[in-house]
Amino acid sequence: MDINENDFIAVDGSTNVDGNYLVWHQNKLLRIITENISFYVSTLQIINENPCPNLIKTKLISQTDTMLILEHEVIDNVTYAIEWTRRQKIIALRATLIIQQYLVTYGLTLKDPHAFNITFKCDKPVYLDYGSISNPSYRLYKWFYRDLMKINNYPEVGWASIIKISKYKIICISTMLSLLSNRLGMKVLIKIYSVNELKTKPSIIMRALIYLGDMIKKIKRLKQLTVYHYAVRIFRKLQSNSKNTHWTNYNQNTTHTNIKSDRVRNMISIINEHRPITMLDIGANKGHFSQLALDKGVKQVVSMDLDEKSLDQLFNHYHIRHKKGYCVKADLMHYPENINNYARYGTFQPLYNRIKSDFVICLAVIHHICYFGNYNFDEFINRIKKFATKILVIEFVPYTDVHLTGKIYNHKDKSWYTQEKFIEAMSRNGYILLMVNSSTPSPRTLISFKKIT
Repeated sequence: MDINENDFIAVDGSTNVDGNYLVWHQNKLLRIITENISFYVSTLQIINENPCPNLIKTKLISQTDTMLILEHEVIDNVTYAIEWTRRQKIIALRATLIIQQYLVTYGLTLKDPHAFNITFKCDKPVYLDYGSISNPSYRLYKWFYRDLMKINNYPEVGWASIIKISKYKIICISTMLSLLSNRLGMKVLIKIYSVNELKTKPSIIMRALIYLGDMIKKIKRLKQLTVYHYAVRIFRKLQSNSKNTHWTNYNQNTTHTNIKSDRVRNMISIINEHRPITMLDIGANKGHFSQLALDKGVKQVVSMDLDEKSLDQLFNHYHIRHKKGYCVKADLMHYPENINNYARYGTFQPLYNRIKSDFVICLAVIHHICYFGNYNFDEFINRIKKFATKILVIEFVPYTDVHLTGKIYNHKDKSWYTQEKFIEAMSRNGYILLMVNSSTPSPRTLISFKKIT
């Protein structure tokens, strides 16, 4: 592969802080390493001979005395921890610990094991920052407290704040990991993570455990590999299922659809007409139409919703069926445009820069945002058009729909909330009308638009 450095395109947010950085070259993602070249060559050889499933796939492209060029697998639809469900967060944390356990066996470590460096490829967590693999330079308990949990340094990407583990528990486990452990101490620690509420003051229990950890470390050392094995076991005790749902009034307990309804038949017709390669399903709920699209030949689907319980169920379904589906927990009207100092160096990218599609559907959402949420049509369209690059399908729910009628809605001004005025707003915002199809229940409609380039 001929490499011309003048053709490199810098990856947004990538820095050269530790002698390595990312660039694009002919649609390939390359890592340029200018320091510790021999170390990374030997590390790559170890990983290729004994693959670790959660590390990003990497191969050697070029090597000189002053520069090493590696090619990484390109991960589509990169998501951040703030866009994961609790189940996804815990799966990603376990994967990080398993990677560290793997590296320790070869005398290596992750120096940046925080949440910003891992994402999901469909249902599988993938650690992205190959450049953070290094030789261990400090004790295990410091690694756990300082780097993995990041209590004091950039806590927004530390696992402690992401999965909401108290500082007392972090101090306790890091002390346990420092030089531990006998069976009694580990059983007590696992017991703490297996209960929902402590009957006595947490601070007293944690102080007692810290004392126990200090006593244990004077008695016996445990090999690092075994320590990580125990750490993974501990985090398996964390509750990963979401309990609450935003959709308590919807009878959607299964992921199946009524194939005979106008809604399903017409959506199948629209998918067959446009034959998209990828699809973004905004307001996916449990993913009825995400799965339908995959069954009809769409290669990749991103399912976006603000309801954690629904997404957890869909994530599990993707995992079981090995479907190419991504789950993203986000609110269309409130996703952050920017977060100052997120993971350092201004590396935060808004969701619409990472997740786009030439085929976007948004079913049974507009009435939640515009009719109930009091956003006007232009505000709704300005948000959604950032994700839709070509075809956009909106299910319009009129104010005569069964979910929008009743005495509590009699006072609302309905004059602006009509299908005709919505189509006019879409036209103002750069879309042309393709077709209007019936949906279920009547009088809902499926309206297809095309973005004017």
